[in-house]
Amino acid sequence: MSNRMLVTHDDLRQQSPFILLVEDFIEPQGDFHEHPHRGLETVTFILAGALEHGDHLGSSGVLQSGDVQWMTAGSGIIHGGRPAEGSTVHGLQLWVNLPNALRKAPPGTRVQRRDTAIVERTQGATARTYGKDGAPPWSRTPMTLTDIDLAAGGRYDLKLAAGHRTFVCVIDGNPSVDGAPYRSGDILWPAVGATEALVSIAGNGPARLVAYSGVPIDEAVFAGGPFVAGSEAELHRDFADLRSGDIVSR
Repeated sequence: MSNRMLVTHDDLRQQSPFILLVEDFIEPQGDFHEHPHRGLETVTFILAGALEHGDHLGSSGVLQSGDVQWMTAGSGIIHGGRPAEGSTVHGLQLWVNLPNALRKAPPGTRVQRRDTAIVERTQGATARTYGKDGAPPWSRTPMTLTDIDLAAGGRYDLKLAAGHRTFVCVIDGNPSVDGAPYRSGDILWPAVGATEALVSIAGNGPARLVAYSGVPIDEAVFAGGPFVAGSEAELHRDFADLRSGDIVSR
């Protein structure tokens, strides 16, 4: 298993509600060993391959290419996964902060299949948006994921919702965003605006980008290991619970 850190947690207040984004490449014999999380949500998007997943609550299944797993760690969850069907898995995992009022929410997972995404096709581009129209909501905090595929010469205008923080990750290709050139692994952070705005994306050749959008949380936040907390004291308690084996008991 190898990975590429695309967004780090060096400046949590400036990138709120997002904590980090990791691009994973998992060979058929690899796995996500079982590990805990608490105080956050994870959003796992499968770009290619198939991933078998499971957690201590008994939730399990297989994520196929184009599927999204929305996981609320909340008060504590232990999960893991491994490639299914002999595939090599290429995926993205985003960590999203929770407001203090929801930090100890009951844990659980929800899987959104590719065919339930909202599809928009225009000017040589196909965009699939996840996270909307869920009942119950896919995420405990308002956020969306948009997967954008561009043909050579394709164009797509990404809508930025008022008051939302959005970032765009280039997965493949060398697209232009608002006229500036980007390449694989680059991250673009448009400014948070008081009104709706557009970001213009153009394919200089085939390209794929993923955009995430969420509502900033104006609260203190601390991240360490697999945990996100509202204070250093809370983070220390999380690690104490991990050492004592009580990570999913309270």
